[in-house]
Amino acid sequence: EFYQKETLPSFLEPKRNLIFKMSRNRQLEVARSKVKEILSNVLSYLDKIRAVQAKNRDGVLEVRQILAPMAPILLFPVISDRISEKTTLGLNKDFKIKDGTLCFYFEETEKVEVLDKGTNRYKTMSEREVLKFVIKKWVDSVLIYVTKNDSDSEEVIDEEEIQ
Repeated sequence: EFYQKETLPSFLEPKRNLIFKMSRNRQLEVARSKVKEILSNVLSYLDKIRAVQAKNRDGVLEVRQILAPMAPILLFPVISDRISEKTTLGLNKDFKIKDGTLCFYFEETEKVEVLDKGTNRYKTMSEREVLKFVIKKWVDSVLIYVTKNDSDSEEVIDEEEIQ
């Protein structure tokens, strides 16, 4: 089915690339056997994906159960601010260039323009401020996700997609 539609799911991407390389090297017969192997194993690949998804879902549910009582505290802005600050410091390592100058991956002196979605205008911020802002948004979303009380998590591959 995937072969006839000329599309392969992303988890088959490495094998597809292998087939393209083989076709360029005039190994089409080997490539044809690889395609047949892939097609014959698609259901087992999907079973492996479902098993990992179930394990991940169980892990998220376990974390949610542990964190749910602490949710009101974890969702205070000061918590995500503190986590963001520490993470920014940890990620923004310093290094010396050949002339001995101390540099950082995200400089305070380098300015960039960023679109503020709230006002729909561009703001000028330092690279470090932008890094901290992005980390804070990510931390906020993670804290909201792991402290949710519901256990709704969608599978990547639905039963209908297999049909």
